[in-house]
Amino acid sequence: QEIYFRYIDFEINDFDNDFLMERCFEWFIFDYRLPEGDRVIERFQTMSFLNKEEKNLLNNWSNAINGLYEVKTVFPGKGLILEDILSKNQLMVMDSNAVKETDCGSILYMRVLPVGNENEFSTSGLALTSSCRDKLIKRLSHDANRYWERVNSCRDWNIYLRERSHIVNSIVMKMTVYPGFDWLE
Repeated sequence: QEIYFRYIDFEINDFDNDFLMERCFEWFIFDYRLPEGDRVIERFQTMSFLNKEEKNLLNNWSNAINGLYEVKTVFPGKGLILEDILSKNQLMVMDSNAVKETDCGSILYMRVLPVGNENEFSTSGLALTSSCRDKLIKRLSHDANRYWERVNSCRDWNIYLRERSHIVNSIVMKMTVYPGFDWLE
């Protein structure tokens, strides 16, 4: 929790504690690397009491990252078509509740989990207006370039989004509250 909350600006009081803790636990399960280098979900996959279907589901989930998606289409009462703003891949998410709260063009920062032949949101996410898209990409590109140089890593957005998800979360949270803020390094 200390690592996760270190980057969150607590002057932002637009988010309640339940929301923050839910996001923290999701980060811990999916993205935080334990001292041995694996993640909690990866360790859980090795448990002997899981059947083949459960192991397969967890394997698919362990590859899911918190992504940045533009809402392309809203199907009232059913779901959304999303486009990953970095890879341009599209997918459909079935979530009748999200449809009520989401507009076309919105940018979502969420983890999408495959469940059977469908996709679902993992937990509550963050939403930005479409006007934040360019500033968000610019800010993340700057942070990603610093990250890739520091760890001498290939320029892979999925690796960046996984390894820096707590940082990306704090950036998106700040932009949610201060969308017009000009980011200074």
